[in-house]
Amino acid sequence: METVLAALTTLGCATEDELAAVTGTFTDLDELVRWVPLVTRLDDGRYRAHDLWADPVARSVPRERIAAMRSKAVDVLCARRAGRCGTDRLLSRRLASAGHARGGAGAHDVVDVAVDDGTAMRPRA
Repeated sequence: METVLAALTTLGCATEDELAAVTGTFTDLDELVRWVPLVTRLDDGRYRAHDLWADPVARSVPRERIAAMRSKAVDVLCARRAGRCGTDRLLSRRLASAGHARGGAGAHDVVDVAVDDGTAMRPRA
């Protein structure tokens, strides 16, 4: 469960297929919504874990696993944007690695980089 929550907080919101691409396993997210507080299903069918989950799951999931999920999350977010960040993928990976190297910056660093409109490709401070 911690891995799914970590992936969900990294992506911000996601479909079951997007989460499976990041975690490597399929999860019944309707069950997760039923049993885990602060996890919701949005009107558009995607799922979201509240930001309050970011720190607890980041502490309970091994750093190597978080780094691997962040890398996969960049690919998922780039695919979601249909090529709009294709040239920024390398930069996104470098920023994600830098966040991991400084001790696990916020779980949303990758999301901030990947969904940026291209005017300022950097994570939040």
